Amino acid sequence: MTWKLDPAHSSVTVSARHMMITTVRGTLKVAEASIDFDAEHPQRSSVEARIDAASIDTGVEQRDAHLRSP
Repeated sequence: MTWKLDPAHSSVTVSARHMMITTVRGTLKVAEASIDFDAEHPQRSSVEARIDAASIDTGVEQRDAHLRSP
């Protein structure tokens, strides 16, 4: 069975420690993703996703611009 995730209703959340004091959280939009599930042999199941790295949103535009830069 294969499911296609709806990019309009899907996202990836990230978190990273900043200077070992606080945790910065953000989201990235999923461009496309699918799940292939084999109920009889779950070990054969797989997930494939493409994430738009430029969609990073941490709530701070300056930080987001920095994360998008080389």
